[in-house]
Amino acid sequence: MDRLSHSVHRSGHAIDLSPKEFGLLEFLMRHAGHPVSRSTIVEQVWRLNVETMTNVVDVYVNYLRRKVDAGYDRPLIRTIRCTGYQIGTGELVSWRDAQADFIFSTLLTEMMLPGLLHPVRIGRQG
Repeated sequence: MDRLSHSVHRSGHAIDLSPKEFGLLEFLMRHAGHPVSRSTIVEQVWRLNVETMTNVVDVYVNYLRRKVDAGYDRPLIRTIRCTGYQIGTGELVSWRDAQADFIFSTLLTEMMLPGLLHPVRIGRQG
């Protein structure tokens, strides 16, 4: 992800995003590994009151998924039931999850321009 040129790449492929899609992806990436509520997304990305909340977050997450996750075995964007959305795998519970976490971290790093956004360690420390 290059914040200066508003460009996003995954595995070397450019992904064309609208300004709002870019803002949503950037927000989720800044909170990688942590669930983010729909109301927080509405307040921070759309700068709206929670009272005016509609399904706009769900619609834009769907747009992002079509562009960012299409054609990949491992989706980057997860729905956290009754909470919101998350980029990242969260807690590691097995070796297989550890391998998946490493792959995800690699993909996330590929999407960032070094020095602009810093990858966050996802999963259990130590």
